[in-house]
Amino acid sequence: QRQMCIRDSCEALQLQVGESQPRGELEVFLTQAAAIGESALARQADVGVEGVADGLEIAEAQVMQAEQDLIVRTVEAYINVLRAIDNLKSSRAEEAAFQRQLEQTQQRFEVGLIAITDVQESRAAHDSATAGVIAAKRALATAQEALRDLLRTREDAREDLLRRRH
Repeated sequence: QRQMCIRDSCEALQLQVGESQPRGELEVFLTQAAAIGESALARQADVGVEGVADGLEIAEAQVMQAEQDLIVRTVEAYINVLRAIDNLKSSRAEEAAFQRQLEQTQQRFEVGLIAITDVQESRAAHDSATAGVIAAKRALATAQEALRDLLRTREDAREDLLRRRH
């Protein structure tokens, strides 16, 4: 096909310049020019392909980094939920201990062994422990919601990706 194009170009040039240039020289000149042009185009195509390949590698690396970031954030959120569960258990145990202490303090007060201020201090400690349970429940709910949001975001991203592929 290239040879056919060169012959056609050679004939067109001979019509323009007349017979001053021998046909063989024109063919050699056009063949060399075509080879140089093809070589330049091939180099440009190679550079373009390399650029696309580099861009693809960068994009793949960015996707992998985003996936790793999501995994880390998900694990951290899950650990926060586990930590909040442990804190709630601890707060409930503390509240139960202060409840027992309050009951014992009230019994001692009723038999006259201690003053009312000791009962009030015991009640204050129990109330503080109850507030700790409430705060721990709130922290657990917050941690669970953060984990749900991450999982929902991950699921939404996966669905978007699947939709784009189809």
